[in-house]
Amino acid sequence: MAHLRLRGNVEIQPTDPWIGSLQAQLKGERSYLVNGSLAYSAGDLEGAITAFRTALAFNPDSAGARVNLGTVLTEAGQKQEALTLFQEALALEPD
Repeated sequence: MAHLRLRGNVEIQPTDPWIGSLQAQLKGERSYLVNGSLAYSAGDLEGAITAFRTALAFNPDSAGARVNLGTVLTEAGQKQEALTLFQEALALEPD
């Protein structure tokens, strides 16, 4: 305890699991899916592609990220890659 007195009036803060979860959400798949959707809505195809690719990097098993990325790639003229993404999404979530 003497070492704490040297630092001044400092309170010990327990680790808050909610804060960790929120921080992960801010930097995770969902935030990039939202950013990609916003970019797509604004007509920024490159921004949307980048965001959806990042979302997919955070969660390689995300069918939603694949569908979103495939949709934007189709509009950008990259139809073969889009088709592959759609097929992968269907394999991940066949229903």
